[in-house]
Amino acid sequence: MKINYKKSSTTYSIGVFPTIELISNHSVQIKKIYMSNKSDQNRGVQKIIKYAKNKNIPVSRDDNFVRRVSGMENAYIVAEFYKYESKLEPNTNHILLISINDMGNTGTILRTSLAFNVQNVGLIKPCVNIFDPKVIRASMGSLFKVNHEYFDSFENYLGKYHNNIYILTGDGKEQIQNLIFKKPFTLVFGGESTGVPNSLKNLGTTVKIPFSQNVDSLNVSVVSGVCLFYANTNRSQLTSHN
Repeated sequence: MKINYKKSSTTYSIGVFPTIELISNHSVQIKKIYMSNKSDQNRGVQKIIKYAKNKNIPVSRDDNFVRRVSGMENAYIVAEFYKYESKLEPNTNHILLISINDMGNTGTILRTSLAFNVQNVGLIKPCVNIFDPKVIRASMGSLFKVNHEYFDSFENYLGKYHNNIYILTGDGKEQIQNLIFKKPFTLVFGGESTGVPNSLKNLGTTVKIPFSQNVDSLNVSVVSGVCLFYANTNRSQLTSHN
């Protein structure tokens, strides 16, 4: 089932856990919930049905629809919902993604940022459609707990938010294990193949993660996890046993 998620006013949450997060955080946006014929014995589905009944959300059983939208034989549930606008909170920690086009990486970064209590993620165009079901599924529904906002450029973001900027790059001047992150911070990650453009590197503190020469680079979602750990950990805790 080919759907243009960028142009459509609605999109889909596929799977039990992402749909629970959707109904728990943005139930007013849900248009309809579709169940497969295999879903009766799943406790999560029963929980969703109970929530939907309490919130007057339509639920129907449509095995073919669930299979077409999900592209999977074992999907239990699909929720169709209206896209919604979101803005970042000022004076809080942010993640900023520059031209990241991989949906799996974007979803994983959303989930990782939420795990480290960073609930504001900016995206600089061109980038993925954050409401694509593949992003939602990769985030395991974390999208529904995270504020997001699109920007036309890095400068556009800087004109609106005034955090301490840390740019992750392979040739960064500061090694991450030696750096104390000043809050509120913004961690900036570049695209999978191009990274952060050189023209933007003077707009913040450039940071690198040291790793062995056995690989030439790290996946951006892995980099985000390492950076979020260091940024949210008191440096004295890391050195107290040395």
